[in-house]
This record gives sequence, structure tokens and C-alpha cells, in this order.
Amino acid sequence: MIATGVLLTGGCPHAAQVQARCAAVLAVGPAPVTEEERAAARYGLTDLLDDLTHAQDPGERTVIVATAWTTAAQQALTLGGHRVGSGKWLLRGAAGDGPRVGRALVGRPWRRRGDRGVRAGGA
Repeated sequence: MIATGVLLTGGCPHAAQVQARCAAVLAVGPAPVTEEERAAARYGLTDLLDDLTHAQDPGERTVIVATAWTTAAQQALTLGGHRVGSGKWLLRGAAGDGPRVGRALVGRPWRRRGDRGVRAGGA
């Protein structure tokens, strides 16, 4: 917002400097993912999928599916070298400029085999 927004401060040089610094940070992009971060991401998502496999309570399954979708979308964007947002920006990132995996998360609600009621991303 700062990097690409319109300055409302008149000719304030400090505001222009802050805007230029923010634009430079965005231009560089996110830091590369370390092997430790990659392993932690894989473990976390695997743990959520294991929880989903064994969850019996519909409320628990709903929460786990929502958490797993959010985690998978964040990881797909992060591992693909993209910036990660939250809320609508996470959805837009996964659906738009994000990696193929992220787009697949948006286009195909998750279901457990034989389960008619568990979906992510809407009804």
C-alpha cells in the first residue's frame, strides 16, 4: 500500500523516501526458503492431514480442513517464491499469480473419500 499508493502528504520528502524504501523491498521479493523451513512446512501440513484422516467429529474436521487449506496455500506461495497475504489476499495470491499448486487449491474443494460433507472454500 505504501510502495504503490498515492502520497497525501504534499511534497514531504520523508514520505517519498519511505515510499521508495518500501518499493525497493517489494522489488527484491521474499527471502529464499531454507531447508529447515521447508522441512517444518512439510511436517506441519503432514500433521494436519493426519489429523484430518483420523478426525471423527464434524466440527473438528471443518476446523482442520480450513487450517489445512490455509497452510497449504501459504506454503505453496512461500515455496514458490511468492509473497503471502492473508484473508482475501491469500485466496487471490493462490488463485492468481501463485504457483500451479495454489491455483489447484482454489479450483478444487477438498473432500475425504466417501465424505459428503467436508469441503473447503465454500459450500
